[in-house]
Amino acid sequence: MPSVGLAWFLFRSCTGVFFSCVLGFVSWVIVRFIMHSFFLVTPLFNEVMNICSIGIAAGVGASAGSWMLEMNRPQLARRIVLGILAGLLGAWLGFQYGKGTYIMIGMPGIPDLRGLVWGALIGANAVPILFDLVGAARQRRFQRR
Repeated sequence: MPSVGLAWFLFRSCTGVFFSCVLGFVSWVIVRFIMHSFFLVTPLFNEVMNICSIGIAAGVGASAGSWMLEMNRPQLARRIVLGILAGLLGAWLGFQYGKGTYIMIGMPGIPDLRGLVWGALIGANAVPILFDLVGAARQRRFQRR
């Protein structure tokens, strides 16, 4: 594999954060519109819908942002699956944290969503960053320039 500078690594990490934000927001809006338009939404189903729509999209976005051309299919599949699982776990943990931490009177649901988004972003982007750091340390790909 070719050498990768630290600036390129940081650029790919920032791209993963950007993609996971954009895809998470877009999927949340689309899923929310479809579910509230065509189905009866209960509070429990609303929580599951929020966690799944943002967590899955954040995992896909983080994996897409850190994609490299020299990756083979098993590496890419592993990165995407683990990114989605980490995004879902992070979204669920952030949702649980947001319920009790962010108390805003008169805005039900917004504090939970705030914690959910931060948890999904952190969880989904931790996997590609860890993969890149471990791979670079194993192959000594970072160079000082």
